[in-house]
Amino acid sequence: MEKNTFLKITFILLGISSLIGWNAVLSTFSYFSVKFGPRVFNGFTAPLQVGQCLFGVIMPWLATKLSLLTRIAGGLTILSILLVFLPILASIAPSDMVTIDDELQYSNNAGYYIALVMTFFIGAFNSIAQNSMIALAAQQAGEINGLYWIATGLSGLSTAVLSLILNAAFHSMGDKGQYIATIIFFVFASLTSFTAIFLTYLMIKKYPAPHEQQEYDHEDFDQDKKGLVSETMESDISENQMLKADDEASFMDKIKIAFTHVRFIPVFIFLIYLTTFTLFPGVMMNNVEFKGSYLSKDAQLWGTQFLNVTYQIGDVLGKTIGGNPIFHKVKGQYIAVLARLGFIATSLLVVFQQGAFFSNDWFPFVNMLLFATTNGFCTAGLMSLGPQKGQGKQKVIETIGFICGFALTFGIAMGSVTAIPFAEIVKLHTQ
Repeated sequence: MEKNTFLKITFILLGISSLIGWNAVLSTFSYFSVKFGPRVFNGFTAPLQVGQCLFGVIMPWLATKLSLLTRIAGGLTILSILLVFLPILASIAPSDMVTIDDELQYSNNAGYYIALVMTFFIGAFNSIAQNSMIALAAQQAGEINGLYWIATGLSGLSTAVLSLILNAAFHSMGDKGQYIATIIFFVFASLTSFTAIFLTYLMIKKYPAPHEQQEYDHEDFDQDKKGLVSETMESDISENQMLKADDEASFMDKIKIAFTHVRFIPVFIFLIYLTTFTLFPGVMMNNVEFKGSYLSKDAQLWGTQFLNVTYQIGDVLGKTIGGNPIFHKVKGQYIAVLARLGFIATSLLVVFQQGAFFSNDWFPFVNMLLFATTNGFCTAGLMSLGPQKGQGKQKVIETIGFICGFALTFGIAMGSVTAIPFAEIVKLHTQ
């Protein structure tokens, strides 16, 4: 197999695996909500994304201690083990729900709290693997990097479709069927991760350049330091510190040098995911009421499933479009990110059933498709533009990859936090 084809296959699997933890949990909310109640929509999201974010902070330090292969393989392996044990725990853990005065009350919450701890570590080890993959992809040619980001969208789409198929296949068996479907689903996710680990091992052994390059090129780094010193004469960075040899450069030196290249791109990546996860999945999935008879008596269950599939289709579509170099214009991407804030209004209008237009069953799907497409479009565009700003300097590009990856995970984490007051607003309005 020729090198380019092998790299494409490898990075497609890496892209799918990079979001396997989050997408696996997202696609099986219907199962966990039966066991733990609707609180899982926001309850599982928060610790998972906090774990993802916290471990994203230490990734540059971890990169100095562990190789890329170790981080990717170790992160995905532990993640896979946790994914398989999560539904098993849910099936045996004590957790009771009763309805009192039309309000759901919970007791015996031990199982739920253990599940929250597990989702935290799912996020943590997903972060280790994902941020390492982002750094690895950032060092590749533009086509390969773009393919990686398209594959992250395929991760969500494939898991959503597989979940839909499995739920349909085992639906007649009730709760037991959902449990079996979830176990099969997580085993499939784990096998995908192990395949990605194997291909990454082969790639690093067979094609070590450029991602195995560990140091800045001296000439490039000296040029960066001189430029940074001239721009930060009044900062707390001393010239002597900045003129150290590249192998002695501090972590903050490298971060600041990377920011002189990438500038505001990480801020807008953060804003993309702050907006997305403020609304999704909680507001846009858990609080939409479906009325159409075409969805049968399980309208709410299937409506939620199809909304998730709609999101994943839009995300893949957006990443495919956004990966095209003709859309790699920084100002245009910034405008698109800011325009997405309008989805806050449209999503709340859907939830509040304001008028025939917004209360129609089809509008949530249109809203979700546009919302997801712009999410994918802006993600692919800015995550491609970031490494390009490194101007071919491998260590700068790797640092930019870490910064952009952290901006993404931090945006998800903060969006998961801001989703909580939004959920309360919706709850008060619909009571």
